[in-house]
Amino acid sequence: MFLALREIRHSPTRFILITVVIFLVSYLVYFLTGLAYGLASSYTSY
Repeated sequence: MFLALREIRHSPTRFILITVVIFLVSYLVYFLTGLAYGLASSYTSY
């Protein structure tokens, strides 16, 4: 844990960028899941 905190203190921008990328990927997965669910429900409603 001490080593991780020292690395974050050494280069915080890299960890901020990693956090942003993880957030964007999770948002993309959430968006695509909602889109697929909506398309599937509209296809089966007929």
